[in-house]
Amino acid sequence: MDAWVGDRIAEHGGRVTGTPVTYRARFWSVVRCYPTDNGLVWFKENNPGHGFEAGLVDTLAQLVPDDVIASLGVDRVRGWLLAPDHGATLTHGDVEDQPTRYAVVQALARLQCSLLGRVAHPGIITLAPSTAGDRVRSIANEWAALQPTHPLHLNAKLVKRAGQAADVLDRRTASISDGYLTIWCDWLGVDLQVLRRDLAATEALLGVHRLVSWLRLVPYADAIELRTRAEIPRRYLAQVLALAG
Repeated sequence: MDAWVGDRIAEHGGRVTGTPVTYRARFWSVVRCYPTDNGLVWFKENNPGHGFEAGLVDTLAQLVPDDVIASLGVDRVRGWLLAPDHGATLTHGDVEDQPTRYAVVQALARLQCSLLGRVAHPGIITLAPSTAGDRVRSIANEWAALQPTHPLHLNAKLVKRAGQAADVLDRRTASISDGYLTIWCDWLGVDLQVLRRDLAATEALLGVHRLVSWLRLVPYADAIELRTRAEIPRRYLAQVLALAG
């Protein structure tokens, strides 16, 4: 890893000038920071379940170079990404204010509009709103079939609640077409009542998307990791179950 990073930095005319620091190490990703003569650079390796991320960032940089980070190096096979530091995040005190967040949301909406229909990248999951309920039912049934000692096992009561929540999802998303993101193409002129209606309907999908995304990591977790991190997908499922009342 360090050798690969050093080679990529050298390709851009720089060199590592200090001791690398592992900023975060989880089974879903490892983030490592390198001081160089051109400033900090960040390395990230994703869990294979999300290994497509590095290549996706590279693809986006080709499509919208002014709106996403420009990588210093990408290994699509290993899911490795190297990029320069881009300053404070939204959780930093200097930018944790409503005007900044508003500007970022506007920029994100414009970015989504510019990319709509243009990104076909291996690894991206398409989950149409109309299929969310069935996806929840499927996950609940899969977890119910696990051994009772498995960290993700669901009992009959929770499986029933999952079915009830899935029914709510079916009703809430019935009015949304599978291409509902096209509304953002005209987001400045859209009827706010329509936007609010669709927002209320799509908010229910948040827990589903997080759950589906996280479950891609599970096959690569060992027994200890799964036992200690099982509360994360269970928390996302709980968000979905809350729809049942």
